[in-house]
Amino acid sequence: MKATMQYDSAELHTAPGMPAEAPTKIGAVAGSSMSKAFALVMTRPWILVLGMLAMLYVNSHYYLPGRVDARFATQLIVPITWLLLAGPTFLMARREGLIHLTFTTKLLGVSLVVGAFQVAVFIIAGLLLGFGESPYASNVLGIATNMFYVTSLLLGMEISRSYRVSVFGKKGIFAGVGLVVILYALVLIPPARFLTLGNPDKIFEFLGFTLVPNLAQSLLTTLLAFLGGPVAAIAFRGVIMGFEWGSPVLPDLTWTAFGLAGLFGPMFGFFVLQSGAATTESSRRVDDKIASESPNRSGFLRPLLTGATFVMSALVLVVVLLNVGVFGYKSMAVITGSMSPVIGIGDVVVTKPVSADELAVGDVVKYRRSGIDIVHRIVSMQTTSDGLALTTKGDANNATDRATLTVDELTGVVIARVPKIGWITIWMNGGLN
Repeated sequence: MKATMQYDSAELHTAPGMPAEAPTKIGAVAGSSMSKAFALVMTRPWILVLGMLAMLYVNSHYYLPGRVDARFATQLIVPITWLLLAGPTFLMARREGLIHLTFTTKLLGVSLVVGAFQVAVFIIAGLLLGFGESPYASNVLGIATNMFYVTSLLLGMEISRSYRVSVFGKKGIFAGVGLVVILYALVLIPPARFLTLGNPDKIFEFLGFTLVPNLAQSLLTTLLAFLGGPVAAIAFRGVIMGFEWGSPVLPDLTWTAFGLAGLFGPMFGFFVLQSGAATTESSRRVDDKIASESPNRSGFLRPLLTGATFVMSALVLVVVLLNVGVFGYKSMAVITGSMSPVIGIGDVVVTKPVSADELAVGDVVKYRRSGIDIVHRIVSMQTTSDGLALTTKGDANNATDRATLTVDELTGVVIARVPKIGWITIWMNGGLN
């Protein structure tokens, strides 16, 4: 066996039928590709930061789970990874002069005040709706470990955020801010969270409890980072995360209440920033820098803040109107054709609570039988000794439903139909079996 491992040195450089100079050319091409890739990274180092952030996400949610003890990974490996992102990014930013190392006292004060305001909103909501025990450790060692994790995450996220928004801000402020806002809102959402979106209720919960508050907070944090660098961003998020991870009790809120409460801080922050009193010096410094590179883009901050406030107002309206249970409205993706052609597979129906005196023959109602939500039409109504008895039938069915219904069994009457968007949730839930 050993004899077969002995090769002439020339054979390491050529293969049968291949010219002797071919490997040299292949090596030259490979070397050229590596040189180009290296040059690309050196000329656009933000690509390296993006790659490091992607690797951190994959490492935290895909590689470490199941391979490394969860506590060891959370308390040591992941925090060190965040610090490894923060260090090189900070050095690159210093070298390129893209990160703000100076900040106004007013801007830092705004960040702290807005963060404290958000915490106060959560506390008030807790006083109204109740508190529950924190899921995080409350002993001294546990709190210290949590603070190490929070500190490393804040340093990694906000230094890299400040660097990226400064890079994009040189060429496209509005598009750059938008990209950074979305990226840093999504990076905190575990991929498993997306796999729970099995029906419209779950989607609305995800929007109200997770995505919308994350986007709102990310938008304000990105604006603070662009104006005042990582210090302002860390101050704002640090107050909120310090309360979340350090308090022994936390507000026990429904996801609707949490979603609405989570929008108050960013809205208040936008209002303060738009007033201009706290950001005059910072905005003038950044505005002058942008104007020197592209004079037609001076005065960018106020329209940016106005647009952000408008977007936030729209998000608040969406959370209020579309979240399940705010006014008793609920939604459901239809997965059978029993009501076709009026309501087809993949349509989403919206229902509201209904009383007996509001019902009429021809109404489409929703009820639950054997753990299944059913949407059928009322074809007849009879008054009995037990109250109103309802006979229902699917428009596409040949016969009425076997059992009559009482008003108490109804979960709502259909008031609206949105065609076909339910296919998204049907697909997420594994399709029709």
